[in-house]
Amino acid sequence: MSRKTLLFIIMLAVVAFIAVGIVAALDNPEYYREKIQATAETETGFDIEINGELTWRYWPPIAISIEDVDVRPAGSDVPLATLKSAAVDLKLLPLLLGTGDLAIDGLNIDGLTVNAMIDQQGRGNWETDDQPSETSDASDADADAVVDSENSLDLDIGAMSITNAAVSYIDASTGENYAINLKSLQTGAVSYSALTPVSFELALEDNASGMRSKITGDGDLSFNNAFNRFGLAELNIENELNLPDVGELLLKLMISGEVDTAKGTADLSKLDFELGELKGTVAVNVTDMNSTPRLDGDITILPFNAKNMAKILGQPAIETANPSA
Repeated sequence: MSRKTLLFIIMLAVVAFIAVGIVAALDNPEYYREKIQATAETETGFDIEINGELTWRYWPPIAISIEDVDVRPAGSDVPLATLKSAAVDLKLLPLLLGTGDLAIDGLNIDGLTVNAMIDQQGRGNWETDDQPSETSDASDADADAVVDSENSLDLDIGAMSITNAAVSYIDASTGENYAINLKSLQTGAVSYSALTPVSFELALEDNASGMRSKITGDGDLSFNNAFNRFGLAELNIENELNLPDVGELLLKLMISGEVDTAKGTADLSKLDFELGELKGTVAVNVTDMNSTPRLDGDITILPFNAKNMAKILGQPAIETANPSA
């Protein structure tokens, strides 16, 4: 037997071994049903029930698909969220090596519905009795450290797509009533504290005031594992507003900066805005957002026609001694 023939046989044997390993790893999707449900409860405190099918697609690429999913706070009988379908494209090597984590190349979610409600006592329907209460004397740094240490679930997704999502938010204690319909959200590679390109299209309704808006945007976004620190890099937003007493308006924004909701701060290094004939740029630091906001910085507004802006905003005409002023 020649060396070339022997090498060829060895290569075939290696390929066959890998193929057998793939089939063996994918042969029992029910194992991953239990793994997903157990991991979700451990890492997030929520119960995930996969009521529909859980299936594998062997190639290309290797993927797991789930249908008809309910998400509940631990111990609750009422779903907080439901999901029509999701597909997760998996990285092959970690799957074969059995490293314990599912490495994700792509995540596709369709038909997500979230119903968030707060009762008259200010309690959200996502809260559970065994959730620890926050201590008022804990510093922001300590709170961040606690959240970071508790949330040990790594996030490393090659790309993400969310379509046909709907979120409702009702606060009986304040009268707030919002509905968000997310037509699409597309991202690049997603990991904690790293910028990723995003694009989105959504509609927002404020049912209490009657305000409606259609929002589209694209740019770069980052967030930490506690979802309270965000980075924005040239995030372009177009908001088609429909206000009850004004009518239709088009607001354009371009934002770069950082926001920390836990500390109540925002460093907007650049915010370009355009509303009708009103155009300008803002560079501002915001502190105490959670109490009495304080703004320090610069606002530059280009010359504009005040009469036209008043008309656009549905306000009474401005009377001047010179009609052409």
